[in-house]
Amino acid sequence: MASLPTLLAFQFNGRSALTRVLEQSEYRSLAQAVASLTAFAHPDTVAQTAGRNVFRSVRRRQQRDVGTFAEIVGCEGRVMIDDNRSPAVAFEWAHGIRERPDVQANHVWSRSQEVAAYTSLANLCLTPAFVAKLTDTDATICTLLRFRAYDLFGYWPDDSEAIKPPDYDRLTWADPLPAVPNLEEALRGAMRTKPKDRVVVSARTLGWLFSGFQPDATL
Repeated sequence: MASLPTLLAFQFNGRSALTRVLEQSEYRSLAQAVASLTAFAHPDTVAQTAGRNVFRSVRRRQQRDVGTFAEIVGCEGRVMIDDNRSPAVAFEWAHGIRERPDVQANHVWSRSQEVAAYTSLANLCLTPAFVAKLTDTDATICTLLRFRAYDLFGYWPDDSEAIKPPDYDRLTWADPLPAVPNLEEALRGAMRTKPKDRVVVSARTLGWLFSGFQPDATL
């Protein structure tokens, strides 16, 4: 049996190993695998948010702060300090996703201390866990995903210029997920079954998108 390349042969470079595997698959390249295996919300779903965040949360700096409320520089009013749960459930609850083994929610733009970006559906996507790290660390993949969000939603931070990557149009991108007819109804329905979930508690206490960011006692 012919010898197969080992991690040592790749000089302990996981990205190189993954690239080789994908180049020999039907995707033919790492970029095409990401384009095919990344799930974005539908533009009609995102339009119902008017480009705003779903919840009032930002990423924690220390694990012990998760679930607490605080005033953060640059954020008006209190927000919940959280890990990746707030953005993940914003995407999952919107789309009725109950299980996603080895699939991860990722930010297109890593602006984790900006409440407007952290749980914005336009700034979120799902990928298999084996490519998720590349959405943070690989400049080429980050650039492709950012332009995909711009192409779908017109989502691009005001402090930078949208530039189309040279390979963008050569990739076959997965269609967005089916449109959610009534996003508020979908999110409320999910949250009413989880009254003790910390994200629901934050929406009840601090408000959320469909309560005008005022406390929502109906949850």
